[in-house]
Amino acid sequence: MESFITAAGLRRLDDPPDSFFQPRTLASGLAQIQRFAGCCWWSRYSVARHTLLMVELIREFSPTPETILAAMFHDAAEMVTGDVTRPVQRQTGAASELSRLQTRIWMEILERRGVDLTRVDFSQVHAADDRILRVELMVIFGHEDEALPDPAVCYRREDFLNHTFEADRNQFESKLREALAAVLG
Repeated sequence: MESFITAAGLRRLDDPPDSFFQPRTLASGLAQIQRFAGCCWWSRYSVARHTLLMVELIREFSPTPETILAAMFHDAAEMVTGDVTRPVQRQTGAASELSRLQTRIWMEILERRGVDLTRVDFSQVHAADDRILRVELMVIFGHEDEALPDPAVCYRREDFLNHTFEADRNQFESKLREALAAVLG
């Protein structure tokens, strides 16, 4: 099994450290990773900011607290894998392998946090992720993709871009703590 580097040293992918699951660690890690593999080079747009905007969108589906928490953790595996864009995954044939790895890490995080997976509507998480992707493509890049669901929401470029690392980290950590409290008490 492959390993990844943490502050505590090398860890196996199937045995992430407990610190990996803490709100501050996740918030800091995801606030440092740039969405679209950093291709928003003219501005800063982190995976943490993407997740915050996605969680706003998922609320339209009236999700369970567990589903909101699962949405907060949906890209946590990118702390290990980085943000590999969908076109790169498809072009290299890595999409299914990477997806399996990321899903395994995501489920491990939810299970270690004590989330009842039977109360998570994963279809809502995936639908919100697809919708925010379409919004990102439209607002950030000016690109329409008919294959993605209609976002039916209004955003401005400022909602996505130029947030500081500290703002992304602190907002993500705060929302994650709220989601954890709603589920775990």
